[in-house]
Amino acid sequence: MVASVDQLACDSWCYENLLGRDPAKLAYLDLAYKKFGDDPSRRVARHWQDYKRLGMIAENRL
Repeated sequence: MVASVDQLACDSWCYENLLGRDPAKLAYLDLAYKKFGDDPSRRVARHWQDYKRLGMIAENRL
């Protein structure tokens, strides 16, 4: 199970970690970030590693 308050970062994480692909190549992530990135009521990052750099990622693998 993968959970996040940021659907873009979650999609980016899944694309990279579950499918082994580069999320930078997903055009819809750029489009969604342009649409929602400036909305102060949303938590949105273009890439999940933005949160990792801030120490905001908690991973528990069983």
